[in-house]
Amino acid sequence: LTQFGDNLERLVGIDVNPQTRAWMALSPKVSVLIGSQSNPELWRNISSKYPQFDIILDDGSHRVHDIMATFSAAFSLVRPGGVYMIEDITQENAQAIHNILHGTAGAKGASALGGHNQNLMGMIHQHPPGTGACCYHRTNWVQAHIEYIAIYPMIVAIRKRAKPLDRLEAPKHGTQWIPYIDKSSQANSNK
Repeated sequence: LTQFGDNLERLVGIDVNPQTRAWMALSPKVSVLIGSQSNPELWRNISSKYPQFDIILDDGSHRVHDIMATFSAAFSLVRPGGVYMIEDITQENAQAIHNILHGTAGAKGASALGGHNQNLMGMIHQHPPGTGACCYHRTNWVQAHIEYIAIYPMIVAIRKRAKPLDRLEAPKHGTQWIPYIDKSSQANSNK
């Protein structure tokens, strides 16, 4: 707890083992709730008592079902500008990360994203039909609210934007453009 210094407002832990409540003796800022991370009732109780978190770190059971259930219940509790992390990703549970990032988690994942399609990787690159691939368009929910998705060995971090982004824009800068085809080279290749 000392690494947080005066910046720590509250540390909330969830565990199935009642003995982990011993952590609460370290600081009045520490709370430990006992229950399963995949229990929706536990998350409803948490969200009514603690509506937003700066950081949520899923270091729970490491089972595919629990990782997906926790993401579905907890991602909406991350405040704008906050980070949701899942750690201890291994070949045994990497399917959960695939399901979350590629939209195969079903309705549970959509609830975590405000009811929107949960295909994070697909939606982060998507543009509205008929607008062209580049370079100005309105954002979809993922583009508006997700700043980045970072994948490291054994951990994934998803950061929410501090403020929703309304448009994606890639403005041109400068007044001269480098030609992609040199006209003299093109003339020589036609001989």
